[in-house]
Amino acid sequence: MFLMFIERPLISIILVTHHRKGVLARCLQSLKEAIKMESGFYYEFVIGVNGPDPESKNLLLKFKKEVTHIPFVIREFDSPKTPASARNILLHEAQGEWIYFIDDDAFVDVMFFNHFARRLQQVPRFCVLGGPNLTPPHATGFQNNTGLVLSSRLATFFSKDRYRVSGTFRPCGEDSLILCNLFVKKEILPENPFEEKLICAEENYFLHQMLLKEHSLYYDPDLFVWHERRPNVNHLSFQVFKYGRGRGQSAVKDIKILKPAHLLPSLCALYTVVILVMIFFHKRMDIALFVPFIIYSLLCLTAAYRTQRNNQVPVTLGRTLQLASLFPVVHTSYGGGLLWGAVIDR
Repeated sequence: MFLMFIERPLISIILVTHHRKGVLARCLQSLKEAIKMESGFYYEFVIGVNGPDPESKNLLLKFKKEVTHIPFVIREFDSPKTPASARNILLHEAQGEWIYFIDDDAFVDVMFFNHFARRLQQVPRFCVLGGPNLTPPHATGFQNNTGLVLSSRLATFFSKDRYRVSGTFRPCGEDSLILCNLFVKKEILPENPFEEKLICAEENYFLHQMLLKEHSLYYDPDLFVWHERRPNVNHLSFQVFKYGRGRGQSAVKDIKILKPAHLLPSLCALYTVVILVMIFFHKRMDIALFVPFIIYSLLCLTAAYRTQRNNQVPVTLGRTLQLASLFPVVHTSYGGGLLWGAVIDR
């Protein structure tokens, strides 16, 4: 009788952190618990500390002692790099057949890797798999409202499925996947897959290139992570501005990554600036110029109402008004970022 031993595949968990000790600890603990519940893979951690950060380094060293059965690589960078550059460096350290990218402010369910294993058995030939990032259960009222807005078609257009459980397991485009929750088969990766000059959203350009090479991308609504939302309007605006800026930088490299919907926020931002300049210099304005603002306001209010209903959230006047006010924040921030990335960063 001959016994056959099949080597379990290795998953390399890659994340980049810097000065976020609290959320990093939560992320690592969730991953450890999920690994305990799954026995079909080997695992390793490959973590980059993106600049001087003794607290995070000490936390990682302590965690490494707790998981002695799991290989653990810590790479410190003397000065902060772009996330794309940091991930490229970490990929050179990774030995896994599968790479799993997660952000330090995200965390997983205890059955997360079990679900990935089952999906891999069902569809063994996919190359890239990701799922949504959802608002955590402990979120504040503002963070919950931010999550509702990001999951709305009016706010994020083609990318809405990144922020909500939507549909069924299916092939998808680059705009349905996000780097805070992404599995990639290492054999399809070039030496440095991420464009290192991109300030943000480097996965969009990378996934766009994967589609051009006819690699299969899949979206799994059940393979979700919880992801911390920004605590206030200023942080949200800066985050969305960076998303737009990354898309603008990517468009300079390949214009095909842009769709008409990506340009609408920029056109709206330009229109608003023109109107404000005309008001300042001419004092009196034709009311017809404000018709688009009235229509847009009605669209925001309607989207705010429908988002609450679709997510089975009690509809209140206060929440509706706050949601409606967040749509222009997302649009103007993204539009301004896209223009900045395409024009100023080039």
